[in-house]
Amino acid sequence: MKSSIIASVLVALIVIAAGAGILFYTNESMNYISTEDAKVQGDISTVTSTATGTITQWNIKDNQEVKKGDVIAVVQSADPAGAAVQIVAPADGTVLQSKGAVGQVVSAGTPVAMTAPLNQLYIIANIEETDIQDVKVGSDVKVTVDAFPGTEYSGKVEEISEATSSTFSMLPSSNASGNYTKVVQKIPVKISLDSEDKLVPGLNATVKISK
Repeated sequence: MKSSIIASVLVALIVIAAGAGILFYTNESMNYISTEDAKVQGDISTVTSTATGTITQWNIKDNQEVKKGDVIAVVQSADPAGAAVQIVAPADGTVLQSKGAVGQVVSAGTPVAMTAPLNQLYIIANIEETDIQDVKVGSDVKVTVDAFPGTEYSGKVEEISEATSSTFSMLPSSNASGNYTKVVQKIPVKISLDSEDKLVPGLNATVKISK
C-alpha cells in the first residue's frame, strides 16, 4: 500500500514537472524570439602606420584610454627626407591590442594597434529568416553572456539588416553537384545595450527578443 502511494506521488510529480516544462516552453515561444547565435561586438578601429620607417616613439599600452587625435606613435620615415611622421588615434576608445614598439620597422599600412569604445558595445544576433517577421526595431531584449551567467543585460533592437549573413560571405557556397538542400538563412540584428558593464568584444551571448 505504502509503495503504491509513493509511486502515485512520483507519477504526479512527473506530470506536474512535465506540465510546467510545457507551459514554460509555450510561454517562451509565444512571447520571445530566442537565439544563442549572438556575440558582443564593438566598433573596432585598426590603427595603421602612415609611413614606412622606424618607430622612434610609442605612447600606448593595452587597456589604455585614448582620444581621437592622440599621438600613438612617431615613425622616422625611411624616405630621403627622413621626416618624423605621427600616427594618431582615429577615434575615442580603449586600446585592445598594442602591437608596436620603439625600434620596430614598419611599412605604410602596417596595423600597429586596435581600439574600440567599450562604453558603446552592442550585440549582433543572427535570427532565422522564419522568425524575423516577429522582430521589430525598438523591441525589448534580454541578454545573457556565457562569461557572466548570473548577470542579465537589457537592451533594444536597434537595426535589422537588409541582407542575410551568408550574403556577406567572402566565399559563397557553390552547387556544382546539382543537389540542392535548402538551408535556413539568418539575418543579423543589432541590439543596443543599456549597460556594457564587464563586457568585451567577442563574448558569446544568448538573446531573448520580445515579440
